[in-house]
Amino acid sequence: MNTIRIKICGITRPEDALAAAEAGADAVGLVFYEKSRRAVTAQQAAQIMALMAEQAGEELAFGGQPQTRAVAAERLGD
Repeated sequence: MNTIRIKICGITRPEDALAAAEAGADAVGLVFYEKSRRAVTAQQAAQIMALMAEQAGEELAFGGQPQTRAVAAERLGD
């Protein structure tokens, strides 16, 4: 049986990430493509990721391409 997962993309504020998790999202998406109006800085992403560590998963996008958590951590200086 297939499992449906819900991801809310383009999160830019910690309170929005928390609201998405509380509404049942399995993951939130963060965008690092600088030309996107939904782009987040490394500092914003770190705040959101810290909040989401116990709430839901996160997915990160660089230039529109998803990256692994290891690459994201390197990019964020984690």
